[in-house]
Amino acid sequence: METIVSIKIRHHTVFFMKYRKKTLLDNDIINYLKYIYTEIGKRYYFEFDAAGNDGDNVYLFVSAEPKYYLSRVMQIIQNIAAIKIFKEYYVIKKDIE
Repeated sequence: METIVSIKIRHHTVFFMKYRKKTLLDNDIINYLKYIYTEIGKRYYFEFDAAGNDGDNVYLFVSAEPKYYLSRVMQIIQNIAAIKIFKEYYVIKKDIE
């Protein structure tokens, strides 16, 4: 009988908002960001163990398969989340420019 073992590497990371502006205090934006993380997790098989923020930082605990380098995991998350957030809430982009 063959046993399949799934190995995941857990990462803790912090994303900083440009110029440390407190743009992530709106509950609608936070909920949308959580939705984005859920969709990213489904697509890339990431598991978001915890996500939080304090207004100008986003804290993540994410598990990913070892086939992804940490830099690639962060690049995927940051790029997709930024594109979708700026498209949905264009006011944020104006605030940080």
